[in-house]
Amino acid sequence: MKFKLDENFGTRTQNIFRLAGFDVQTVGEEGLHGITDSGLFELCRREHRCLVTLDLDFSNIRPREADRLPTPEQPHRGRNQSSVTARFQTTASLR
Repeated sequence: MKFKLDENFGTRTQNIFRLAGFDVQTVGEEGLHGITDSGLFELCRREHRCLVTLDLDFSNIRPREADRLPTPEQPHRGRNQSSVTARFQTTASLR
């Protein structure tokens, strides 16, 4: 299974996934800091990766009527999250 870890996860989380044998890429390693939510969603969809994030904007999986994307176009908040609730969401469930 392939995962993309959002920038709100550190090295310890990356190592947990890698030691478990998963294919993991991170927003930080790819230099994608500040990517929009919809841009990150589209990237994960193209790469067939499950996004692991603490960003609660991704928790609303109901498509918007205007463009059928899960979240509005806005800067991605990443590490500066105040929430401690993890939301795990596969991109496949949003198709």
